[in-house]
This record gives sequence, C-alpha cells and structure tokens, in this order.
Amino acid sequence: MTKPLHSGEEQPWIFAGHSDFVAGLAGYDMKAPLTGAPAGAVPGASLAAESGLVGGLFEVLVPPITRLQVTKTAEGMEIEYPPRLDRPYALDQNLAGIDALLRLRRESKGVRLVRSVPEILQAKDEDAFAAVLHLADADAIDTDLGALYVLHEAGLRSLAITWSRQNAFGYGVPFRSPGTPDIGPGLTEAGVRLVQACNELGVLVDLAHLNAAGFWDVAARSQAPLVVTHGAAHTLSPTTRALTDDQITAIADSGGVIGVSLEGVAPSPAGIVSDMVDQIRYLVERAGPQSVALGSDLYRCPDAAHPAGTVLLPELLTALREAGYDRATITAIAHANWLRVLRATW
Repeated sequence: MTKPLHSGEEQPWIFAGHSDFVAGLAGYDMKAPLTGAPAGAVPGASLAAESGLVGGLFEVLVPPITRLQVTKTAEGMEIEYPPRLDRPYALDQNLAGIDALLRLRRESKGVRLVRSVPEILQAKDEDAFAAVLHLADADAIDTDLGALYVLHEAGLRSLAITWSRQNAFGYGVPFRSPGTPDIGPGLTEAGVRLVQACNELGVLVDLAHLNAAGFWDVAARSQAPLVVTHGAAHTLSPTTRALTDDQITAIADSGGVIGVSLEGVAPSPAGIVSDMVDQIRYLVERAGPQSVALGSDLYRCPDAAHPAGTVLLPELLTALREAGYDRATITAIAHANWLRVLRATW
C-alpha cells in the first residue's frame, strides 16, 4: 500500500451510515423502549466534532409496542420477533422522531438537516453537523405510497424497507445468533413499488435488517447502488442480520457500499475496535475498498474513564493505519465511499 497515514498526520473526516450519536443529542433513545434499559446519557455537543464525525444518517426507528423477550440459547441468543405494527402508531412514532431532529436543528446552530451531497460538504466547511433523515422501516408508509412523497418533501433521503419484523412491504429478520438471513418470503407487490418509487425520488433503499429473499428482490429491481447502512460479514459474525458472501459480492457489483457495524454482534475479548478492523479487512478483501464504509459512529455513553462519553472512531482510524491501510483507502472508508454512493442515488 502507498501513502500511509503517518502518526501525527490529520485523520480524514468521517460520515457514519448509522448515527446513534445524533439520536442521543436529540434525546431520541430507542434502546430504552426496546430493552427496558435506562435512557442513555445525552452526549456533549462538541464530542462529534472532536472525534472527526462530520455527519451521518439520523435513524428514526418505530419501536415495538412492548419490550422484546431476549432468550439465551445453548449456542447464542434470540430476540423475540416483533409483531406487525398498525400504521397510525408507526406514523406517530416517526413524527416524534423527526420532530426530535427538527427540534435539535432549531435549538442548535451546529446541526443541519441535509438533502444533498453539496449540503453535506457545505455543513462540513461551516463546522456544522450534517444529519440525513433516515427511516429504519417503512411501517408508517401506506401501500399507495402517498406518505413516501410527503416524507420526501420533508427531507427523507434514506429508507429501510423493514426493521426486524414484517410490514406491508417485506419481511425483516428476527435476531438470532447464530442464524441465517434466509428466512421468509421476498418483497410484497407493494414492496416492489416502494423500491421503484424510491429510485424515482432519489431515496436511498437500505437493505439492513431485510431478509435474504427481500434482498435479492431489491437487487433484481433497483436501479440504484445496493446499500446496507450498518451490517457485518456473516462469515465472521454468523447472525441473521449479517451479510453472506454472495450478498457482499452483489453489493460490490452494483457499485454499492456496506457500512460496517457491530450491532447485534458480541464483541470479542480483543475489543470493539479490533473486531471492526477484522470486519473491514474481510470486506475489503472480498468486495474491494470502494465497497466498504462506516456504519456506526461507535458512540459510548459516559463512564468513569470518560465522563462526557466517548466516540471510538479516531481509535478505529488509527487501528486501520496501523494495520497497513494507506490514506486513500482510509479516506474512502471514512467518507468518500458514502459520498460517491449518495451522489449516485440522490
């Protein structure tokens, strides 16, 4: 590799495909309703900038109505498959999450709702945080797709077909470790129309949490690069949410990108950063460096060692440099691959 990122050299700025940090700033904590855990502490407003995090997809997720049951098995764990939700409930939850982002934008001059790559770059140049509105599921959208057009006008630029449950458009995977994403049928007829409408509007279709049959239905019909905003390689992390090798190849062949994340993956004794490097190394070797990005801002709540909370992204970029990746590759993973795919999609 050439042009290494030398020690002491300024690190590339970062765009994250799955940003819990923004949700934390907005007080939009989804872990509490999902697991019953206490709400996470709100991070300091300067922590993102100090970590090199310039922007990301702000995920608005519709939580299940009741807390999900987590079961430990002999080999790992399973999380109860959530029931299908009523659309009015999902719409109310979506509006509450979007309101949190808009409230944050009103109250902080440092956060912007962006709709284009030039707006991301302008926010960066003006030291503002670029937040892209992303829905983690389409549960609030009617099958006539009228709500999709309204949400697009409101700023929606990224949409997952479904979270880990069934809706009118497709089938998400229940979380199981170990497990496979090959669970259930493909997209419904409405799901096919949803993908086509997203292509026409320039809304990114996120394949995270979608089952294998749905993935291949999108791959056969979408005119845009295939994207998984936050995921992992099934070979290293054999869960239902991880990507098989043939899925990874399809994403690369489409000119798409995989945002590397450890969501749902138990960290090894080596630690989160080491596990992220292992995932990136595998995906780079399998799909090429142009297909790999960051799917998580890796925000961790305050503890005794870090009273203001911490973001592990700088440690990850340093670890990639120490693993031998050159500056061009690290820059591509940190933000350039995301910008390329967003330009091609929007």
